[in-house]
Amino acid sequence: MKTFSKLAMSLSAFLALAAALPAQTPSPAYNKSQQKGSHNTEQRDETLTEALKFDRVNPYQAGVRNLEFDLVLSDEFLETDDDWASTLQHGGAYDWKKATLRDALLILHNYHLADPSHDVITVSLDLKDAAGDDATYTRKIEQTFTETLGAGNLYTPDMLQGNADTLLEGARKGWPTIDKLKGKFILVFTGEDSDPSSDVARRRRYLSQDTRQRLAFVDIDQRAAGNDINGPAYTKGNRVFINIAFGSRGGCELALKAQAAGGFATRAYTLNSQSDWDAALRAAINILATDKVRGHSWAKVGNALIVPAPVPGRCGS
Repeated sequence: MKTFSKLAMSLSAFLALAAALPAQTPSPAYNKSQQKGSHNTEQRDETLTEALKFDRVNPYQAGVRNLEFDLVLSDEFLETDDDWASTLQHGGAYDWKKATLRDALLILHNYHLADPSHDVITVSLDLKDAAGDDATYTRKIEQTFTETLGAGNLYTPDMLQGNADTLLEGARKGWPTIDKLKGKFILVFTGEDSDPSSDVARRRRYLSQDTRQRLAFVDIDQRAAGNDINGPAYTKGNRVFINIAFGSRGGCELALKAQAAGGFATRAYTLNSQSDWDAALRAAINILATDKVRGHSWAKVGNALIVPAPVPGRCGS
């Protein structure tokens, strides 16, 4: 009886302790979460590992989970046996003295080896030119992806699409939760579609096809697609990321429309003031990209690397 009494008391104490502990927040779906991003990463002062490092005491100090690489492709080495190397630079002619995409992805792979269970890292790839033919470029850059990050470490469009007819239909069935994406990289081609006849817009259209075969997603450029969620860019079904020039007319409202439509993930860039940052947080933007990676106490999504978004979001104060 004494043993039973002690056991009952221990169980009672355990239940009292459990009741006093805060309830664990369920892991949110990717498109119902928020994370910090680095805008034009190659122009920031932080190294890649410094940008990724999370300070639990001061969560505004870096801790990004979205990196953006601006890519300039060499127009001289485009033969079948060449690497089709891209340097990380915001524009201008290819500069061989700068770091290449392969260099950056190898650093990310080393980060992954050091912490295989890291939270998902989304890499935005901003095409600044489009030399060479599209089919060879696609083969070459996807070869770079697999040779650096490893095919098994990528979360690809086909995984999200599943057995659905379109990528968007698959996304509407549900994105994986953040805990299911640990150790993964998501690659997203981003950039400008404002001039539909440009070489970059042509290449982005090419890369957005055959979603079951591609290793990377292609986003929707809100500047060109507009803010009508029923417009063709949003309803075609082959793109699920929306890149928003936050602060532009209708940008916040578009984010709310995307949440109501379902399936989309949003990224807003150049959130370089506290007012813009806070507005994007309220709007439940998924990726908040800023130049202010460190040193600004407001530039955080919460006390963790990735947190649940306040869906449905709202515009205004």
